[in-house]
Amino acid sequence: MNKTIISLIAVAVALALSLVVMANLIKNPDEVLYPPKRTGEDALIEEAFETAIDTKEYSLQYPKVGDTSTAFVRYDLDDDGGDEALVFYKLDEDGTTVRIHLLDEEDGEWVSRGDEAGYGGQISSVEFDDLNGDGTPAILLSWSIADSGTSHVLSVHTLESGKNAMSLETLMEESYNFMQTVDLDADDKDEILIVSADTKNKSDREVASLYKMGNNGSLKQYGEDAVLDSNVASYDSMQVVTVKDQPVAYLDAVKGTQSMITEVLLWDADEKALVAPFTDEETLTNSETYRSVSLTCRDIDDDGTLEIPVEVSTDTEEGNRSTGEEDLPLIAWCELSLSGSSAQLNSETYAFVDVEDGYEFIINTDLRNQLTAVRSEDTGVVTFYSKEDAETPLFSMVTQYQVDLEGDETDEDSFSKQDNKKIVYGSLTSAGEKLGFTNRNIETNIRIY
Repeated sequence: MNKTIISLIAVAVALALSLVVMANLIKNPDEVLYPPKRTGEDALIEEAFETAIDTKEYSLQYPKVGDTSTAFVRYDLDDDGGDEALVFYKLDEDGTTVRIHLLDEEDGEWVSRGDEAGYGGQISSVEFDDLNGDGTPAILLSWSIADSGTSHVLSVHTLESGKNAMSLETLMEESYNFMQTVDLDADDKDEILIVSADTKNKSDREVASLYKMGNNGSLKQYGEDAVLDSNVASYDSMQVVTVKDQPVAYLDAVKGTQSMITEVLLWDADEKALVAPFTDEETLTNSETYRSVSLTCRDIDDDGTLEIPVEVSTDTEEGNRSTGEEDLPLIAWCELSLSGSSAQLNSETYAFVDVEDGYEFIINTDLRNQLTAVRSEDTGVVTFYSKEDAETPLFSMVTQYQVDLEGDETDEDSFSKQDNKKIVYGSLTSAGEKLGFTNRNIETNIRIY
């Protein structure tokens, strides 16, 4: 038999045997992703932890979001200058609830000091925050009740430490749809902001509540709730700005499949209440900040202030569109002005936004009622028209990723704007030039994000 054929057969047999061995060794696909052997302090903590629970039939649990992403969390929980450790895990015999093992360092060794049941089947996040400024951090644990992760509970604790034992004193346990720490009363101490269903009044309302820690370490609701838009599917993110020395939270929320609003939240010191000035409590709707596309607040004009995107009606007649075309929304990027607890949106910048391809075209304010933009659903080409002549294109633009470009896609009669991932380019017509557009000013006003 040919030596080459013999060699190929030998290689095939060896490969088959190795696959059989691997299949026997790996009973669970998750074992392939088992973390590497721990070293340093984590290895010492793991050894003390395993000795205390007296079994290897467990799985470590890792926070899903936030800055803490390890199952071995070290932090000075009692302000004594040395770290304590929390280990999040599940016992194989009871895989429904995450447990918390508490350890302390004593004479250079880690010692088990307690073990407690958690509040859910997954640990979502672990945070520490000195909520009342006494030097001792509160422990904020976010839990998912089920594997779906759609139902959340926040539990807040402080460490109770005795001579040879430690435990977690629970200050608060609340279900929520959104949670974040924020200082809205400007006293340099964080409150906990929670958005949840209004269970107190047994209605379908969504409310935002603040919880504040007193000097005695108690954690209670701070002031009155703020009623929010109650037709929100989920919450995206929250950012805090300062308007006239007043902290204001911008909470972006998703409605339906892709439309969004921004809930504006501020603290009314006179009324001792959390206020959402743009939500109508009669209709339980925030229509003031609505946009039909998925856009979050950002600093659109690089002036150091966040703007809120709000959709502007363009009064485009659907008869001007062909089949397979859609109007690009015109967005007004607005800054917030305050008068007490009342708020107003002031339009600063206008832009047509192509969410599909991730860019926007900023227009002069005086053109906001003169232009319309149409996107082809098949090709992704966006064409701009004057409202007075919906048949004659002013200019068109299309987006391509850099890796898909075969060469120079533009010429001297075209405009283009690019970042390190994609390029937006197109052509200007004579009709566009008559309206005052140039390749240069089109390029300048394309923003890729």
